[in-house]
Amino acid sequence: MNAIFRFYDRSRYLRILQIAYPLLLVNASVVVMQLTDRKFLSRLSSEHLAAALPSGSLCFTLGCLLLGTTAFATPLIAQSFGRGDKKACAEIAWTALGFALLSGIFTALVMTPIGVWIIHMFGEKDSMLLKYELEYFVPLMNCFVFSYLNVALCAFFSGRGVTWVPSVVQVAMCILNIGFNYVLIFGYGPIPAFGMAGAAYGTIMSQASGVLIIFTWFLCVNQTEYPTRKIQWPKWIYLKEILYRGIPSGMHIFTDVAAFTFFIFFVGKLGLVAITSCTIAFSMNQLAFMPLLGLNEAAAILSGQYYGRNLFRMTKEIGYQTLQIGWIYCVIIALFYFFFGVQAIDFFRPDDSLAVGTAVDFEEVRRVTYHVLFFIGIYCFSDALIYACSGTMRGAGYTHKPMYLVACGHWLIWVPMTFLVMRYTSNLYYVWISMTVYLILLALAMLWLYSRGKWLTPHLYEKEKPVFPVDRPA
Repeated sequence: MNAIFRFYDRSRYLRILQIAYPLLLVNASVVVMQLTDRKFLSRLSSEHLAAALPSGSLCFTLGCLLLGTTAFATPLIAQSFGRGDKKACAEIAWTALGFALLSGIFTALVMTPIGVWIIHMFGEKDSMLLKYELEYFVPLMNCFVFSYLNVALCAFFSGRGVTWVPSVVQVAMCILNIGFNYVLIFGYGPIPAFGMAGAAYGTIMSQASGVLIIFTWFLCVNQTEYPTRKIQWPKWIYLKEILYRGIPSGMHIFTDVAAFTFFIFFVGKLGLVAITSCTIAFSMNQLAFMPLLGLNEAAAILSGQYYGRNLFRMTKEIGYQTLQIGWIYCVIIALFYFFFGVQAIDFFRPDDSLAVGTAVDFEEVRRVTYHVLFFIGIYCFSDALIYACSGTMRGAGYTHKPMYLVACGHWLIWVPMTFLVMRYTSNLYYVWISMTVYLILLALAMLWLYSRGKWLTPHLYEKEKPVFPVDRPA
């Protein structure tokens, strides 16, 4: 425990923030984009807003396994960059791009029908909520390839610590998304109003634009050091690492998001007020969640670079330093929820001039949502610990045991516990209490796994001689 509260080298705190702040801008733009989209949908009706969370969560759930696998190119490039092998950075990026294209085809052909079946299984037949969920889900799932390509291209820049490039591209995507969605949801001039489907089309158009921008950037880097214009077939040595260590990383995300999605669908059984309040609460939770993901990615990048240099003690300290920064941010967010939660919830109030046939009492939604924010303010500290530790271990290529821990915890404890609480109480607050207690226990288990230090065992490129001094932990 002393390692958590120690003060480490100041320069490394600054380096974490230097890597993280562009990623925070990336995630902040995602938050703005999601909040704006849901604000647009809330102007139509609370049913439109309620449909956005389960369908959007299901879309990400079905795509996140391959998305997380593709994203392992980031620590792989970070390790190669740390070893001074710049040519390999370009080769890994092209390998990731090939994997991303195949992932997009698989997702459209296989995952879309599975998602439609799940929505029909949980939804009420012929309900407007079911109709809106399908209108939003199907286009996004069919075009998920743009998300894969964007992750693969961003890995080339982020792995080398050049995180400002993805941030610029993401901010551009955010601006385009807001414009596209406004036009396509409400209609403008000769363009008709597509409503719920317009939110999906706008997101797809902005993602495609982002891929075009960053791919152009990818081709314009220094070709002497990084030969990105030389189109290369995926290399097995890198594809093997992406598959062997990336699939557990993707499974980590998948089991996490899938359990969360089931949680959302379970809550939906409690009624429209419950699912609407959770949609608003989770939308506001993005203010805490997305920056913590930025710190998670920064920890993975820096730990990967230190690991590539065989500086193992510094690699481990990155996780504790990232956790300290994350907890400071969580204090700020918790205070914001407490003092300004009601005003933030009113941002999602339906527009009476546009809402038609809404069946939700927004005053009741606001009361329930404010209580839910109390639990979010508590468990965000657990999230910070989990992301700091798992991100650092992922940067070192240690992805299997964190995945086992999260998968077993979510599916053997959290999901069954939620089902039992729903069955015997049908009380939304009891559901959130059980979730908060579980996440605290999971965070403590992740800290135990991290503090043991066995994840620092060299495993990648072990046959090569280290080009940097070795700094093993005592």
